[in-house]
Amino acid sequence: MRHGTDGPVVTWLGFRTMPSPGSAPQPVRALQAAGQQVWLDDLSRTSIQSGLLVRAIEQWGVTGVTSNPAIVARAVRGNSAYDAAIARQAGTGSAPEQIAMGLAVEDVAGAADLLRKVWVESGGADGWVSIQLPPRLADDTAASVEAALMLHERVGRSNVLIKMPATEAGVPAIEEVLAAGVPVTVTLLLTPGHVAEAAGAFVRAIERRAAAGAPLDVRSYAALYVSRWDRDLAPDAAGLGIAVADAAYGASRSVFSGPRWEELTHRGARPQTLLFASTASRDPELGAGYYVERLAAAGTANTVPPDALEAFVSGGSVRSTLRGEPDELERLAGGVDVDARGAELQAGAASGSADAWNEPLVELERRAGAAAG
Repeated sequence: MRHGTDGPVVTWLGFRTMPSPGSAPQPVRALQAAGQQVWLDDLSRTSIQSGLLVRAIEQWGVTGVTSNPAIVARAVRGNSAYDAAIARQAGTGSAPEQIAMGLAVEDVAGAADLLRKVWVESGGADGWVSIQLPPRLADDTAASVEAALMLHERVGRSNVLIKMPATEAGVPAIEEVLAAGVPVTVTLLLTPGHVAEAAGAFVRAIERRAAAGAPLDVRSYAALYVSRWDRDLAPDAAGLGIAVADAAYGASRSVFSGPRWEELTHRGARPQTLLFASTASRDPELGAGYYVERLAAAGTANTVPPDALEAFVSGGSVRSTLRGEPDELERLAGGVDVDARGAELQAGAASGSADAWNEPLVELERRAGAAAG
């Protein structure tokens, strides 16, 4: 559904004046000119059915969408748009987690259909939607591989990425799923070392496909959680998140260069894309668009929460471009062991993801019981 653009308009993201159809706002165009994809870190049935996601794509320059347990919880909580689907699935005797995954699959499939044009026109380089495995699988390699393959088949859309965590058990699972030709977004990355590890798993998977004579154009994204560093260490190391992102950008580029990777490129492989996640600023002094303004980099993507996108489009600009150098990280980190603290932050993020996933399960159990009764 398209909405008029004449006069003041109150929208999903809070814009007062809508951009012209077919033209992204100037700040977003600046990111695109720098070579960065702008994704939306939010998804709900309401945004799809109301036409708001269409507007985000066609008028705000959004070219991808991510989902996660917290987003599923936020979308389902008290939202009557899900009542019919919950009642339908409850009638089949589905457990709360099955219902939650069913709702997520339907939303992701709908978003993927809206982004298919972007995906086709970009040759598969953009236009993606991601869906996450249940967090309880994070420490089970075999179960994660099986669930990822089944979930990709269930969604049934070529432009859907399966989100898998880079835990000790998750990394080998990620390699197996990529080797099977299924697109993956690697999550829970907190350090340049984590990003290099994710890139290594991707390269190994592509090499296995090359040895088997399979097509090599399997897409993958590596999601680096940026703002958690500043929330964790501020005010002692303000700006550390940006420095971590800069060093991670360099770590990713170093993997996708040199003879080993170039040989795969000649055979049709494309590098894993570094995706900046956790880009919401919770510090009023920094401003909501702080991370969007400072993470521009060629060949990357930024998945932006609605309030951060609103702030950036309303009055933001590209303030710095990443260089892929570790110097600033070494300076800002001071006595902080980035790898050790990153491992702790990763564990905390995994725990938080599990907690966020449990929240909608409790509500779904209640609503499914009410629907069945």
